[in-house]
Amino acid sequence: MVSPICGLEARTFRLCLEPIMSSFRLYNRRLDAFLACARTGSFTQAAQRLYVTPTALIKQINTFEDGIGAPLFERTPRGLKLTRAGERLRLEAEALIALSDSILRDIARAAASDENEINVGTSAVFSERYVFDCWYRHREELPGTKMRLISYGNTRAEVDRSLERLGDEIDIIAGVFDERFLTRYNCAGVVLERVPIGLSVATGDPLAEQDRIGLAELSGRKIFLPRFGMLEDFDAAQTELRARIPDARFTEFDLLDIDVFNRALTEEGLILNIGCWSDVHPLFRMIELDWTVTARFGFMLPKEPSETVRRFVDVVSASFRREE
Repeated sequence: MVSPICGLEARTFRLCLEPIMSSFRLYNRRLDAFLACARTGSFTQAAQRLYVTPTALIKQINTFEDGIGAPLFERTPRGLKLTRAGERLRLEAEALIALSDSILRDIARAAASDENEINVGTSAVFSERYVFDCWYRHREELPGTKMRLISYGNTRAEVDRSLERLGDEIDIIAGVFDERFLTRYNCAGVVLERVPIGLSVATGDPLAEQDRIGLAELSGRKIFLPRFGMLEDFDAAQTELRARIPDARFTEFDLLDIDVFNRALTEEGLILNIGCWSDVHPLFRMIELDWTVTARFGFMLPKEPSETVRRFVDVVSASFRREE
């Protein structure tokens, strides 16, 4: 089918449209800065969320207040406090942004030539393999459903952006999560299974020859693990490790990426990990730990997914329930 727009095929038109939709907004982007300040109560914390300097953020807010003609925040020694005008703007801004996102999401979906296509998020570390394996096992129950890879960068900013905008460019991402995580990114999650938390071990490490590692064997070793407070299941794992191996050397990371694997390789460290991410680095293999600590694993998706995504998730979820 040929689109009447510049004679482009519909699929080509959609590909041209996607990057525009991902950055375009139907509102003044200063609202994002205002809401970040309102939610954190701090210029510094809001600037960190927005990946700008506090000075630049303060200038944006001052200019915004000048344009509106009213102060939005009280600057106090304890942080920022919304004025009455600021509180009213917060309510209206949240509604406006939700409406903007909904409109742009509908436009992007309308531009898609194939309503049966699911956009699967993938990066260097967070593989699409899990989603594709699920689809392949149930393809006869999902006639016409197609999968399309959407790559995103493995920096904190790009991961945050992909999760916060699920439903715009990406329909589904597989990974570990909890309720705090879903609330932070305002998305939905479907737990499919609990997966064992183990260790990624460099192939040259003596522990790599084993099928299972006892906790006592980790005495004195350097262990890389997710920053405490990120995910409840990994917090539980870290708490148990610190209690049972007090002489181990722990190093926390904010995001599991190739740099973490390279550091662990250089510093002869081990990485707390799950099996689904076992093949990220060719010089590491996944080894089970002699414990019963697990993590929730499943699909992250928008709160209002397309009918195709909803049907796919329902079929896969039903399959996992039957196997329990």
